[in-house]
Amino acid sequence: MKNDNVILKLRKEKGITQQQLGDALGITAKAVSKWENGAGLPDIALVTALADYFGVDSRVILDGSIAENSPDMGNMKKTKIMICPLCGGISAASEGMTVTCCGRVLEPADPVKTSEDDEHYIEAEIVEDEWFLTSNHEMTKEHHITFIAYLSGDRIEIVRQYPEWEMQTRIKKRGHGRLIYGCSRHGLFSRII
Repeated sequence: MKNDNVILKLRKEKGITQQQLGDALGITAKAVSKWENGAGLPDIALVTALADYFGVDSRVILDGSIAENSPDMGNMKKTKIMICPLCGGISAASEGMTVTCCGRVLEPADPVKTSEDDEHYIEAEIVEDEWFLTSNHEMTKEHHITFIAYLSGDRIEIVRQYPEWEMQTRIKKRGHGRLIYGCSRHGLFSRII
């Protein structure tokens, strides 16, 4: 465990004194001062309490540094989609973000581009001001499309799909965009619409 004054930085961001931090954690201001000066480290039992108090991941306290991402000025089409392998939860995040679910760090997967002859291909037809999305993909409990995400320049819309339902949905058309969708057996797929 190293300490690049991360506790000092977090304390200053929160605008509190060493005494206030000590009181919140049930320790002395002197102990906080030792941490901030590099003369000591927090007891491992306090790491979670420190992280919770400052609203950071425990790894920030353990690593002793805060990695800040540059401001995201890009469009939403670059958003990464992550699926929890345990509960199937869907997360969308900007590049560089850390997302956890069920106690595990989720890694973004690169979706495979599909073509019309692929079993995972989703048909997209314009009906009035919406995309009407359909697929012939099997929709059983063991093998189905789990969700469809439509990423346009300024928005993301995620529609959950359920086994034993027909795979069809409508999404408001907002210019060109990218579909990212998940298969319960084969992972993520994408296509431009």
